[in-house]
Amino acid sequence: MILTMHDCIVTQIDLETTENDIRMTWHFPNGIWVTPEIPCHEIKEICRTSEAELVFTAKHREYEWDASAAICMKSRWHGKDKRMNTETWEYMNLPDFIAKMQENGWSLEIINTYTEGYMFLVTGEINSPKERRFLQFRMEFWADSARYNWDEIHPDRVW
Repeated sequence: MILTMHDCIVTQIDLETTENDIRMTWHFPNGIWVTPEIPCHEIKEICRTSEAELVFTAKHREYEWDASAAICMKSRWHGKDKRMNTETWEYMNLPDFIAKMQENGWSLEIINTYTEGYMFLVTGEINSPKERRFLQFRMEFWADSARYNWDEIHPDRVW
């Protein structure tokens, strides 16, 4: 593992269609984590980068994204051993999820990422300024490549 997004915050997701491909860009204002295995950098611990972005690219297809997203709404804890056990999943396509994220001022805290071939599965928590319930998300999509961009690594910002 060279990079990890665990506990990193995505504040914005952009979708762009070009003549040849489709791009989805995730913005991480507080950076992502890099490990000592990263080439060309001599760090001894897992460190944060500067502001970063992750660009997923898919070859142009007749549809925008072969993707789905889901939001899980749960109640928050209300005191010791008192909790409503309700859970509702709302499924939607990726552009609708991103629109909902923007209109509600959500940011996404990445908890787990999985890749298998060209398939990406990302899960985490939704930070919402408006919602009192505990929100989780799950996003699954296909992409031909993923490219991380940042300007510098901060050895003083360790895991």
